[in-house]
Amino acid sequence: MPHVSLSSYHSQPAFTAVGSADYLLNTRKLDAYVAVGKAFSLLSFTSAKSELELIRFGGADASDIAHLQCLLSPNNERSGVIVGRVDGSAELWEDRQPKSAAVVYKESKGALESSMPSRPVVDYPSHSFVATTMRECNSIGIWHLQTGELVNLFEWSEWSTDELFVSGPPQLVMRTQWTHEEGKSSFEGPVLMAIHKNYADFFY
Repeated sequence: MPHVSLSSYHSQPAFTAVGSADYLLNTRKLDAYVAVGKAFSLLSFTSAKSELELIRFGGADASDIAHLQCLLSPNNERSGVIVGRVDGSAELWEDRQPKSAAVVYKESKGALESSMPSRPVVDYPSHSFVATTMRECNSIGIWHLQTGELVNLFEWSEWSTDELFVSGPPQLVMRTQWTHEEGKSSFEGPVLMAIHKNYADFFY
């Protein structure tokens, strides 16, 4: 990518994380957050000739980026991007403040010693909380998205440390509310689901 500053971080740069910045139904526009090592940028791939770097986010004194999740409103407006790093730490970055993270979820660092780092998730559709797996007591931490305050810690004694190391942390899904096909709310959340290799845990 000769037109993108991410190319300067490595002699042979490779994407370490990619997060779509638009809903897939929006076929006229193709923007994405792309990470190379510790740094990431918001790129536009709309032009067939070359990519365009829209925002370059400041490099952080942290581990490599392993996960990017853009926070999108129903009308396709961006409100931030969740960054997950190899050391387990999670951060909230904003387009209007690209030099440093807007919020750092401090307790998340060193979340899990695994060959596959955890992927922080944000509750949908309210975008009020962020959750990620934590190493202490085989648990999942939940923080306020905008303040970074740790508000809850779900522990599960049946999780095996060896299992988490080999299979990686569970995939997390968090919803503020769940609806039936008719569009009626079944119950209020947030409800957190941790999906393992052969089973799933639910936390209310």
